[in-house]
Amino acid sequence: FFFQAEDGIRDAQESRGLGDVYKRQIEQKTQLFFEIATNAPAVVCCRCSPTQKAQVTEYIKQYTGKKTLCVGDGGNDVSMIQAGDVGVGIVGKEGKQAALAADYSILKFKYLNKLLLWHGRLAYKRTAVMSQFVIHRGLIISIIQLMFTCIFYYVAIPIYNGWLMPVSYTHLTLPTIYSVQISVVAVSLKKK
Repeated sequence: FFFQAEDGIRDAQESRGLGDVYKRQIEQKTQLFFEIATNAPAVVCCRCSPTQKAQVTEYIKQYTGKKTLCVGDGGNDVSMIQAGDVGVGIVGKEGKQAALAADYSILKFKYLNKLLLWHGRLAYKRTAVMSQFVIHRGLIISIIQLMFTCIFYYVAIPIYNGWLMPVSYTHLTLPTIYSVQISVVAVSLKKK
């Protein structure tokens, strides 16, 4: 999708460049431009300065309120990668500046699919299992405390005194946490 100014084609032909057209669009019709741009499934910025790429990222975040993923492969993409919520840098012919500035670094663009779909899904599943584990652990501890209080005539005495709670959280539940995480990874690898 290319958003044209009233005389955008003539401006581009007069070799003023797409940067000037973009600048005028940002100044004059920011709201309209980003309403249209945010309806697109993806926004690709090419032939823009690093500052303009970062501005597009900021405006997309501002107008949609959603998280942004920025992918870049060179030093000119560093500001855009840092402006995004999640940055992916591709190590390539243009150097490692983008990869060093990014949250995630990949060697080729084709690995982006695996990064998002496979590792993202796995991280989501691990987080879901861990949140269920933490909720159940808290529920069990609360029920034990409730039963203890009911048995001893509703006296407010804690069953877990001093170091017993932190020790039980760290040493007794640590093997359970590791086994849950390993089982999630093992099941996912079997399905692959």
